[in-house]
Amino acid sequence: MDSYCALRHVLVSTSGGSFHGYMDEHLEQLGRMREVVLSVQSFALAAELLCSSDYVSTLPSRFASRYADRLDTFELPFRAGGFSLFAAWHPRNHADPAIRWLRDALCTLYTA
Repeated sequence: MDSYCALRHVLVSTSGGSFHGYMDEHLEQLGRMREVVLSVQSFALAAELLCSSDYVSTLPSRFASRYADRLDTFELPFRAGGFSLFAAWHPRNHADPAIRWLRDALCTLYTA
């Protein structure tokens, strides 16, 4: 846990610019803190930054596995719960074939 907290972390903040996220709240409950040195808005950008730096980032395992040939991964030193992803669309697009296809693809991907 000490080693994890001492590392320099990249935070993925979809709201933009926040240096405090879900993992930080979880660590606070454990009486710990980590050093977040960079905040980005997408997991893909975080992964690319990790490939060319000595930073670390806590990423969903499914996503991190896509970069297994370029990144080293390790289990967290504590148990952390998952988080939920949501999709939203305007009601007028509910029957749109492209939107239906996208919803079906997302459901297939995230329920597998």
